[in-house]
Amino acid sequence: NKWVLNASQIEKIFSLSDKYKEMSDTMTGFWLWFPCEITGELIYNKKKWHFSINAAATAEWSDGKETIYWGCSREKCDDMFILPYPGRSYIGGGGKLIW
Repeated sequence: NKWVLNASQIEKIFSLSDKYKEMSDTMTGFWLWFPCEITGELIYNKKKWHFSINAAATAEWSDGKETIYWGCSREKCDDMFILPYPGRSYIGGGGKLIW
């Protein structure tokens, strides 16, 4: 199986995610990391951003000067990631973690 996201899912992830100014803020929320990413570019507020979405429910935007970190802890995000946010109460977030 291959992890893929369509444009609609990518938009949904960013609309459901919380924004963090620093990576340390993201890490304190008990986020995981997975060696799989989807990258691309987007335009937001007339500015071009490079984005990277990690399969463990985190992401970042960078315009070369500024970086914004994202984390999606809502259950609505779980099906879009290989490793959903684990911090709610148990590993796997929504309990849908399948290897």
